[in-house]
Amino acid sequence: GPNPFETSHFTLYDEPRSVVTQAAILRQRMLDSKPFFEAYSTSDPDSNQAKTYWFELLEQIEDIPLNEEEQLRYFLQTLQTSVQYSDSNSNESVQENSSIDEESDKSTDISVEVEVNDDESSDSENSTANSQETALLVRRLVFDIATVLNEALTQSEYMSKHHSTERVHFQMSGFSDRIIGVPSGLLIQVHTNSSSRGDVDTYRSALRGSIYASIGTVKDTKEFFTKSHFGPAASITTTLQQAPVNEAAAHYKAVMKHLSGKDPDSYLEKTKLHPYVFLYNILWLSARVEKWTDNENVGFARKFIIPTSVIQKHYTDPDNIKGATDILVTDAVFQGGIEVPQGDIRDYESCKNLKETYRSMYHLISIMAYRHKLALNDKEFDTKYETQIEKLESDKLLVKIAKGLPSEALDIPEIATGNAGEPAQELSFLERLRAKDNPGGQTTKDTLKQRAVEWMKAYDAWKAFGNTEPFEEL
Repeated sequence: GPNPFETSHFTLYDEPRSVVTQAAILRQRMLDSKPFFEAYSTSDPDSNQAKTYWFELLEQIEDIPLNEEEQLRYFLQTLQTSVQYSDSNSNESVQENSSIDEESDKSTDISVEVEVNDDESSDSENSTANSQETALLVRRLVFDIATVLNEALTQSEYMSKHHSTERVHFQMSGFSDRIIGVPSGLLIQVHTNSSSRGDVDTYRSALRGSIYASIGTVKDTKEFFTKSHFGPAASITTTLQQAPVNEAAAHYKAVMKHLSGKDPDSYLEKTKLHPYVFLYNILWLSARVEKWTDNENVGFARKFIIPTSVIQKHYTDPDNIKGATDILVTDAVFQGGIEVPQGDIRDYESCKNLKETYRSMYHLISIMAYRHKLALNDKEFDTKYETQIEKLESDKLLVKIAKGLPSEALDIPEIATGNAGEPAQELSFLERLRAKDNPGGQTTKDTLKQRAVEWMKAYDAWKAFGNTEPFEEL
């Protein structure tokens, strides 16, 4: 059915200002609770200790304004400090009473016989225990409020468009980067402390609602709830299956820029890796993107498109990898005693066997060639590469893998423009390649068709490479 909530209800963590506003409302309600607490303590003597703590806290926060982020941080620090200070006072009070009792025992000048009723003594002890437990629950509530608001403020800064999101969020355990796609599965483990009285169904509903508001519907969600006797508050651990993150896409874009730059082979110096292994791993992320993330994440998959220039410079000439390896082994680092791993050389040798699929560049390039053929859906292209397509289609498993990613994930949509003809948003790296001029002055556009042609050229090159005699090991 229709969503009963306004969109604004789900944007609390998007801007720090909204968290400050929520905290200001909470602070005012805390101050307004004084008459209620006064009346309640009259009917419940066990709440006197809690009332004393609460009123002292209200005096501390009464003059704290809440209009800015820094003021909120001071407010939260005051709440947490009050909890710690109250705990230490309670311990000192107990020690003080013990000292008084010891002094009383030493006084023998006046002897007074008092008949003590065991029931009255028991009632007194129970009352003291109840009073301490009530005070403890109030302090725990204050601590939980301070913790949650602090996390909310930090998270809002992390999610805000006005703050950098290219950093790791350290304060939320297990949350390493902002999610920009929908994971295929989600596991939630909730650990509640011994004082939690919440309803499990309420937990589930709140968690699902929060996740839906943040990242949309997740296909497979599971929640596990356990009781634990540690920590001041409940904790939640979330595990995302095949979760796409912004960090991976940002790094991949940087690699593509480097590989298509003026010095495309300089990656050898930076990585110190066998070129076959490095280029294979880069290609695998693009060719098998549906394997490590949800294949419906079209927008995310587009961030892993390999541009035409990178295909031309690194994937259409298998012999160039051997040349790059020769350069690598003459490097001062490897001359000093470090050897190129034999396993890497073996993988490069093995790829000449066209039936080998383990770490086979030929296999990945075959997937890319056929996948682009499907996405292009061009009769002229199919006629031109009829022989190659027939060979590719003879491998049923390869065809199945190639079809595992939606065709639209291989193409960049036309750039949206505003009324004045200017781009409506900042152009991505691949979008800028659409209008990149080559040295001859002609416009070279990075299109789906161009990439499809280049992957077919790469397929032919690696197929021919596999039919040659193996070269000697380095």
